[in-house]
Amino acid sequence: MDKLQWFKFSPTDWTMGKIQRCTELTQARYLRLICLYWNKECILSLEDAEIEIDKEHLDILLSKKIIKSENDFIVIDFLNEQLEEVAEKSQKRREAVLLRWAKVKENNTNEIQTDTNVLQNDTEESRVDKSRVEKKRVDKIFIPPQLFEVENYFFENGYTKESGKKAFNYYAVADWKDSKGTKVRNWKQKMQAVWFKEENKIKKTYLDSPY
Repeated sequence: MDKLQWFKFSPTDWTMGKIQRCTELTQARYLRLICLYWNKECILSLEDAEIEIDKEHLDILLSKKIIKSENDFIVIDFLNEQLEEVAEKSQKRREAVLLRWAKVKENNTNEIQTDTNVLQNDTEESRVDKSRVEKKRVDKIFIPPQLFEVENYFFENGYTKESGKKAFNYYAVADWKDSKGTKVRNWKQKMQAVWFKEENKIKKTYLDSPY
């Protein structure tokens, strides 16, 4: 227990108590004794008490039952009662402090979990938003060509406009998806990979105007 700083002292009990039947010197020794008893946390042997206030005054206090003795120790009831109150309050304060710390710890844990959940949600939302943006960017990249663009592209690369028109119609009907259902992203690349074949080349010895 922490060092005891003070105890309750009632002037009324003092002036009306048995101590008034003692001499002023014994009263002064009694005041010294109760202070020592309190500082020792209410554990003081008869031997130590006798050393402090002398056997004469100790015997007077015992005989008048102002103090008591048990198993070679002195007993001062009103200080024992106060010490029990202090101990009880100290225990309650300790329990209250531990409870407050437990609540703080729990709140901090909940806040950390909440922050973690928020961070995870923000990260997930950010990932989804990023995916949406990237998808939109990809979607915006591809713009289906016009028929004349495909025909001219074929013609400029030495292939017939008819094969270009055939290729255009093939993808236009399929909403610009290939045979596997995959959306066309680069139509020129797709033409080169699939439609630029030997049978689609221009057979003439001269090139027609694309217009």
